[in-house]
Amino acid sequence: MSTETEFLFEINELKKGNYKNVLNGETLKSFEIFSKEANWKEVNSISHSMQLYLYDLFEIDIKKGLTMLHYLLGGFPGHKYTSLFTCMYDVITTQRMSLNVETKIDFDYLNDEAKDTLQSLIINAFFRWICVVFETYRKFLVFDLFCLKETLGKSWKIENLFYNGNPCQMLKDHSQIQSKPLIDAYKGATRHSISHGNIFIIQNETKIHKIIVQETNDSKTAFIRKEYKNLLDLHKNEEPITYVLSEAMRLFILIIFEHISFKYNNLIHKYLGDITYTDPIMIQIFNNIRVGKFY
Repeated sequence: MSTETEFLFEINELKKGNYKNVLNGETLKSFEIFSKEANWKEVNSISHSMQLYLYDLFEIDIKKGLTMLHYLLGGFPGHKYTSLFTCMYDVITTQRMSLNVETKIDFDYLNDEAKDTLQSLIINAFFRWICVVFETYRKFLVFDLFCLKETLGKSWKIENLFYNGNPCQMLKDHSQIQSKPLIDAYKGATRHSISHGNIFIIQNETKIHKIIVQETNDSKTAFIRKEYKNLLDLHKNEEPITYVLSEAMRLFILIIFEHISFKYNNLIHKYLGDITYTDPIMIQIFNNIRVGKFY
């Protein structure tokens, strides 16, 4: 069996959702950890739909698919700093920063002013994580739209979506069934409120910060107000939506990079030649990952 034949066989298995027939070693172990999480059904549905656009392109044209795979790391040609891999690093490190501060600092040894400041910083780090997850997810949808464009052989002018705009309508217009889980998951009301000055942190008498979120109603005609008694309450009510998107993207990265790009590295070089990365930020991120540094 040629490498290309084996590759396309695995792509077909992944496309059908038969991950355990393909994955092995540490990648399979990580996949099995994912599959035991409470939100697995939704995470898997979103991640699988996200992967399908690349698998479709591989089946139409291996070289175009491998080229698109390269864009995930190096960014799109003519558009610096559009790597999705670096955005995912931001998602992971921002979440870890928020969690590490909360769990590794002993609040009992802090005075009231320090507790007040640190609590506010933790809350705002969590808010930033919500924002960066949704923006990175938007970029993944743009990536899927570019895969769809190549698969269908279209000449859409969609480069402006690298920088702003919403790819959902085009995905829905040209890939209604496949895009549905992705679009349905893109519920960013809280992210929008964070971005537009509609989050308020108010200290109560016991030095615990109450959090107020103002967002527009479903008809976009007025504000509604949601109140949370502390960060834990906010986390319990708002985090699941964001968490599902974050985990779906992490699962995508696990399968596409830790399995496909590693196992078929020689195939990538056969079609694309030697690939070098010169962006100093990308290189530093790789170095940090190698030694286990996530801030």
